[in-house]
Amino acid sequence: MVLFWSRVVAELRRVWSEGLYVAGIPMDEIPDLNSCLLYQQLQVINCCVSRKRRQAIATESLDSVMREVTTDAAESASSKDMLPSSPILYARISTGELVLRLGADCPCSNLTMLETGEPVYSPVTQEAPLLTEDLIKETEEFVLRTGSVGAGCSQLLSDMQAFKIMFIITCQAANPGCILEDFVRWHSPPDWLEQRAKVKVNPFKNVGSPTF
Repeated sequence: MVLFWSRVVAELRRVWSEGLYVAGIPMDEIPDLNSCLLYQQLQVINCCVSRKRRQAIATESLDSVMREVTTDAAESASSKDMLPSSPILYARISTGELVLRLGADCPCSNLTMLETGEPVYSPVTQEAPLLTEDLIKETEEFVLRTGSVGAGCSQLLSDMQAFKIMFIITCQAANPGCILEDFVRWHSPPDWLEQRAKVKVNPFKNVGSPTF
């Protein structure tokens, strides 16, 4: 049995190192908690292979965008009034400068940024973590033992970083020129509407004071 298991582990390592899928296991499905733990772990391997391939495609796409930006810059060097040939990749910030959008997925309906009027784009967010039954149980026990809910905030932080990378590196984000209120309007519209309603009810409130 030990020899058999050693060969299984060796084969799984080979499959992973070569970026191949485990045969007989769905290629990109989250772990099925109704299945045994071993099957869930094999599903995790295939999901990770799929995510690794998507990451490679995304990297290649980014390289293509950067090459296109270089071409746009060369074409517009002779004319200050010439706009880039691919305006969808850019956002005009409050100073009037065109800044490249990075990590932008698709336009978010008719939402526009409050300070610049540019369209808000939904960012490419990080994929949710893959949790098997044992990891879920471990997390639940940790929360019950410590009372910590920090893990529940990890996805929100991930979205915030993708929408505007730490709200500092605007030229590398999906929505250059955005402000915190833009993030709230995109991520949780009900919270934004509720806050606006409170301001209308109390018109004497100092609108310059922090609301978060």
